[in-house]
Amino acid sequence: MKYTNTIVLISLVIIALIVVVLLVPTISSFARLKTRIAETEAKIETQNEFLVQLQVTAQRMEENKELVAKIENALPVGPDAASLLDFLDESATRNGVNLEEITWLDKNKTAEGKVQDYLMSINFSGSYYSFRNFVNDIEKSSRIIDIDQIEFNSKRERGLPIEFKLYLRIHSYK
Repeated sequence: MKYTNTIVLISLVIIALIVVVLLVPTISSFARLKTRIAETEAKIETQNEFLVQLQVTAQRMEENKELVAKIENALPVGPDAASLLDFLDESATRNGVNLEEITWLDKNKTAEGKVQDYLMSINFSGSYYSFRNFVNDIEKSSRIIDIDQIEFNSKRERGLPIEFKLYLRIHSYK
C-alpha cells in the first residue's frame, strides 16, 4: 500500500508536469491569438468608420455636384490651353476684336501650394467698346484669370482700330 500511494503520487506529478508542459504553450498561444484578434477587430472598426466617412463625403459631393463642377472649371488641372484658347477666340469673335497673336510666357516661378500661375500675352485690335466688352467677358469667365497689364497704341487716323496687348495670369491646379 505504501508503494501504491507513492506510485499514484508520482503518476499524478508526472501527469501534472505533462499537462503543464503541453497546455502552457497552448494557453500562451491562445492568449497571443486573442490579442491579435482584438487588434484586427480594432483595425476593422477603424476602417469601417473611415468607409462611413467616405460614403458621407461622396454623398455630399454628389449633392454639390454643380458646385464641384464650377470649381473644377475655375481651377482646372494644368493650363487647359485648348478650352482657354477656344474661349478667347469665341469671346473675341463675339465682341468684334481681331486676335492677332497669343503668346504663352513662362510659368510663374514664385507660385506656392497647389495652385500654379501661367502667364500669357494677347495682341489684338478693335474699337474701345469691343475691347471693353472683351475684357468684361474675360473677367466674367468661370476661369480664374487676372489681367496684369494692358498696353494700347492708338493710331492718329480716324477709323483705324486700336492695337491692344493684354498680359494675363491664368490660375490652375498643379
